[in-house]
Amino acid sequence: MRGDPLVTRAMPHGAALVIGGGIAGMRAAIDLADAGVQVHLIERTPTLGGKMDYLDTTFPTQNCTLCRSTSAHGVGCPRPSIAPYFLEHLQRPEIHVHTLTELVALDGEAGAFTATVRHHPRYVDVGRCTACGDCRAACPVELPDDYNAGLTRRRAIDRPSPQAIPRAYVLSPTPTCTTCRRCVEVCPTQAIDLSQQPRDEALAVGAVIVATGYRVHNADEDAELGHGRYANVLTGLELERLLSGPGPTCGSLRRPSDGREPRRVAFLQCVGSRDQKHAYCSSVCCMYALKEAMLVKDRIPAAQCEIFLMDMRTFNKGHIETLERAQGSYGVALTHCRISGLKEDPASRDVLVRYVGEDGALHEKPFDLVVLSTGLDPAAGAAGLFTRLGIEANPHGFCAVDRLAPWHTSRPGIYACGAAVEPQDIPESVTQASAAAAEVAQALRSGRPVTPPAPQPPAPERDVAGEPPRIGVFVCHCGAEIDATLDVARLMQVAQGMDGVIYA
Repeated sequence: MRGDPLVTRAMPHGAALVIGGGIAGMRAAIDLADAGVQVHLIERTPTLGGKMDYLDTTFPTQNCTLCRSTSAHGVGCPRPSIAPYFLEHLQRPEIHVHTLTELVALDGEAGAFTATVRHHPRYVDVGRCTACGDCRAACPVELPDDYNAGLTRRRAIDRPSPQAIPRAYVLSPTPTCTTCRRCVEVCPTQAIDLSQQPRDEALAVGAVIVATGYRVHNADEDAELGHGRYANVLTGLELERLLSGPGPTCGSLRRPSDGREPRRVAFLQCVGSRDQKHAYCSSVCCMYALKEAMLVKDRIPAAQCEIFLMDMRTFNKGHIETLERAQGSYGVALTHCRISGLKEDPASRDVLVRYVGEDGALHEKPFDLVVLSTGLDPAAGAAGLFTRLGIEANPHGFCAVDRLAPWHTSRPGIYACGAAVEPQDIPESVTQASAAAAEVAQALRSGRPVTPPAPQPPAPERDVAGEPPRIGVFVCHCGAEIDATLDVARLMQVAQGMDGVIYA
């Protein structure tokens, strides 16, 4: 698209629609709420968080994705954690969250859109559900667990993730559910309704922000790399879940084939990127491979990690320092080549990597574990959504935007941000989301006066003056994050003997 002059149009409808509840969509919604704008945030899955919800740590700082929940490190920092976003969406009256919801049609023009959205049934009343888990315990049906990249199983009625927003359970209906009804029978609050049906709703909005994110490339499409055939070939996301404290193995890395601790780990770059089908660079794969290699070394100091790559693209703030730390302090090896295929040793289940080295010779190395650094594809259903919105896609299937204002789409009043525009990392997505939200807020405010939200009265507090202190000491088990620094068992033992501590 050409670089047209930036024009901000006044918009009479004072609400905005944000499509996508990942980190970019949540950032845009919070910025709009800060400006006094009413926001409808729709997300097609049962929970907010997007792909960031799957990550245990983020590069380049290796900080915990969830726990860094202060405003200084979360909302205001270019290296955000996800917890503040969850908390703010629970607390902000300006933000109306609609999960399991998709856009059906968009009529009108900039400033006066009518968005028709379809709410798909959750089969659980969010207002009544207390997340007690009785329904899950009673459910006899197991399904692949998407949160753990299919490495584990979950119940047909379950929470999408431990930190899911909304907190309520959700039912993925199967043919058994209509006759089983065990979850209905055990629910103490009668929150489960198997008769729920999809319903459409019309929303009057002045602007739309597209923040639909991306789809992780399906490594099964690259059959020569053996994913799905060789047990010890994983994707980067699968390794991420295995390294995660709340993941399938509580952060303990083991080979899927035999449960043995891997000592030789290979990372193969550009799987689904920079090839004949995907001409673009996915932007994040080099950095997340470095991050995961260092996490492997943190868990297994004796492990040998080798990254096979064409070239290393470390171009954002803190990236080159991460590369230097990985090579220098962790001993991560880089081998420049392009892997064309893998083989499995049927006896040991090791994976054999054959490649032509920089010396021109053919090499073959066995590895206990091979990790495919899969790229970023356009989000599922992106093409259909762009058609319904009346906006253009670029040749790669992402949203086409203006060169000078890369949040402007081809249709006035519709903006885009994050990986909906192109593959980009979390700080870039957050920055672009704020840019889009700032322009939408300016246009909406110029179209009508905005009344600041009324201050909320503080919740009543119980006067505990004169009562003996009741102190609880809680230390979470986040894989090796805390145990690597503190002797948690000793800490809890000491805490139990302190005055006023009733639980440790």
